[in-house]
Amino acid sequence: MPEITVNCPDRIHIPRHPEHKPDRKRKLSINPTKGVARCWSCGFRPRRDVAALLLEVGVIYDGPVLPTAPDAPDPGRLPLGYTTDFTTRFGARVLRHLRTDRHLDPLTIVTYEIGYAELGPCAGRIIIPLHDVNGLRVGWQARAFARPNDRLKYLSPTGMPPVLFNASRVHDVVVITEGPFDALRLPEFAVAAIGKDWSDTKTALVLQLRPRTVIVALDPDAAADAERICTALYGCVPCVVPYFLPPECGDLGAAPPPVVRGLRAVCHAARAA
Repeated sequence: MPEITVNCPDRIHIPRHPEHKPDRKRKLSINPTKGVARCWSCGFRPRRDVAALLLEVGVIYDGPVLPTAPDAPDPGRLPLGYTTDFTTRFGARVLRHLRTDRHLDPLTIVTYEIGYAELGPCAGRIIIPLHDVNGLRVGWQARAFARPNDRLKYLSPTGMPPVLFNASRVHDVVVITEGPFDALRLPEFAVAAIGKDWSDTKTALVLQLRPRTVIVALDPDAAADAERICTALYGCVPCVVPYFLPPECGDLGAAPPPVVRGLRAVCHAARAA
């Protein structure tokens, strides 16, 4: 099964191709029999006709070429109906919830592009874009709002890779929380695991941040999950500690300001140590 590797030329236009990482070679691998190509510098897979791509990079190949597959859904594309216009009646309800119940200031709402959908497959949900550690949008989470008892509380796009919300904005002290609204209470320190499930991939994502201290602050009813995360990180990070929220909090996203201030003080102390 042939695979052809060439230098990735500047003249090849690859949609959404991010800047190549300086520490990796600009290599483009093309597999004619599978009809796929991949940039080894950033991992992006250009959806282009492989036969034309081979000609464009100056490679003569006489073997069979499989036509490029149709474009797969892009998990980084925000869902139909997404908007940040809070001037509608429903938008005003969402904004009131974000400001009053979630304790988010207007700058945070704008910076993180928090929006909602009134129509479409995510209708009645609050939508939070998700980015990887380099700041590239790779997905989103749509949380039930108009119907809080919806059978599916969260929706995410098919094909979204494992991601830590807010990972591109934190560094030496990292607080691991469950959901984006939890992390947004401490945006200078916290990431969200997007659920309680933990994996080796998420451990690797945390280690990419090179933290000196990791504080695991899940919901009060998730002690076993917090212990599992701590166990996965022990020996990989200089300091790993669980942080137990008061039982009456429910989660960090809904915790009263004094609780959040207490955790922020712990983070600053860890940074100064």
